[in-house]
Amino acid sequence: MFMRDDIFKAIPLARHQIRHVYPLVRLFHPALSLDEWLHYAQNSIRKPSGVVTIQDSRDCINAAFIYTVDARIARGPLLRITELMVGRLPGSLINHAIMESIKRLACESGSEAVEISLPSALEYAVDPAWRTALTESGFSTRTTSMIRRLAPMPSVVQSLLLAQSGPAGL
Repeated sequence: MFMRDDIFKAIPLARHQIRHVYPLVRLFHPALSLDEWLHYAQNSIRKPSGVVTIQDSRDCINAAFIYTVDARIARGPLLRITELMVGRLPGSLINHAIMESIKRLACESGSEAVEISLPSALEYAVDPAWRTALTESGFSTRTTSMIRRLAPMPSVVQSLLLAQSGPAGL
C-alpha cells in the first residue's frame, strides 16, 4: 500500500514489528506498559482486524490505527477505525496518507461504510487539522457514543486465589 509521491506508505503491522510501534503508542497512552501493548496488538492483528502503520521513507512510524471489519444485518460490511494515533507533523500529507490507506482498506475489505472513532476531547487534544482532513474526506458526525466506565475487574490471579481458598470462614 504505497501512497502518492511515496513520501508515506501504509504497512499492515506484522507480528515481528509490534515493538516498533510502542514509542508512538506511549505518546497517546503513557500508562500502557510494553507487555500490555504487545498483548493488545497481537490480538488485534488477527483477521478480520489488524493494525496499520503509516511510515516515511526512513521507516519511521508516524501514525498507526487499529481496524476491524464488522458484518452488519441488512447492510454490507463496516470498516471500523479505532485507536488512531498520529504524530504531529507540519502540513497535511500525513492526514492524506491515512485517509488514502483507509480508502484502500475499505475497498479491499468490500466495506460499505467506514466509521472512525476519535478519542474524547476530554482525554486527548484532537488536532484541528485532523478534524479538517476528516471533514474534507467526506466524514461527518452521525451518532453519539455513550460510554460508561466500569469498576476494574479483579485480576485473573485474584480470582484463582479466591477459587482455590474456597468461601471465607470455611
